[in-house]
Amino acid sequence: MSNRLPAVSTTFVERFAELHRTAYRASFAILGRRPDAEDCAQEALARTMVRWNTVQTYASAFTARVSINLALDRSRQAGKTVLHDGATLDMLGGHVDHMLDRRRDLVIAMHALPKRQQEAVALRYLADLPESETAAIMKCTVGTVKSTTAKALQKLRLDLGPRWAWED
Repeated sequence: MSNRLPAVSTTFVERFAELHRTAYRASFAILGRRPDAEDCAQEALARTMVRWNTVQTYASAFTARVSINLALDRSRQAGKTVLHDGATLDMLGGHVDHMLDRRRDLVIAMHALPKRQQEAVALRYLADLPESETAAIMKCTVGTVKSTTAKALQKLRLDLGPRWAWED
């Protein structure tokens, strides 16, 4: 029995940088820490590679979903979200506490959403996927993505309130 890894499709290798950016961006939006986001992105890419023959037609969406789920799991397991490394905190100066509070509030509000709504918001806004790719990964119609996202955003607005709106 051989311990060799399965042959990797050149398509996966060619798309690696794009998939890594997608996975890292989605994880970082949830976790806010570069090392944790990198860990989630690497794990998501490993899972994508193993299932490449099955997921290559919707690889960006699959990778984003896996990365988002890993990041949400990591934030749940930690019981709190560690948001920025020391270098980033130093650069932000006085805005740090406000930004940390906002990210914490968003993560808490996201956890309060039903799983399907979490997926829709995370894929559309954190992974920045179009509605069609979001629908493919959620295995539903574009209309379902639109309605699920609208309901989730309405609940987030209600939960977070007007104090959370972006200042000009």
